[in-house]
Amino acid sequence: MTGSEKILARILDDAKMQAEQIKEQAILEAKEMQAAAEASAEHFLKDQQNLADQQADAICSNAHSAAELKRRDALLSRRRAEIQRVLEDMVSALDALPDDAYFEALMGLLRKNMQPGQGALHLNARDLGRDTSSLLKALKTLPESNAVVLSDQPADIDGGFLLIYDKIEINASLSGLIHEKRAALEDTINRILFA
Repeated sequence: MTGSEKILARILDDAKMQAEQIKEQAILEAKEMQAAAEASAEHFLKDQQNLADQQADAICSNAHSAAELKRRDALLSRRRAEIQRVLEDMVSALDALPDDAYFEALMGLLRKNMQPGQGALHLNARDLGRDTSSLLKALKTLPESNAVVLSDQPADIDGGFLLIYDKIEINASLSGLIHEKRAALEDTINRILFA
């Protein structure tokens, strides 16, 4: 081998060795990059899993809250329906009383609502068709300062009465009384039915 061939062979050997070192370094760097990428991907995957778990928990919590709200709304709606049914049953029970007992109940209301002076008691057409003799008898027992006469003009009410003085009208109709006392009646019914 000539000197130039030896130099050329040495350059070639050095280049091969350098190429091998570069290749080993590149493989080492590639492995480091792969390990870093895998670690980064694993960290990203854990973060995404945690985020997905948090979102799933939030969705479940929201769904549970919504279901609980619907359950409470349904319960409240049912309670309102039951209270309304009880109020309607009260009116029906009062309407179904025998004439004497019905008018006795009305007299109790009348005594609580009387004003000084002459008043006119207005019943609905159905109640005017009942036997009002016990009512007329009870009206005669009222003091003269609180005289009340039964009007033959029917009132447009569902039961109970309207008590009319000169410029004062007292609505003691059944629906008016229930409307006026609804909150107290609902509280009482609520305690009885749902306590």
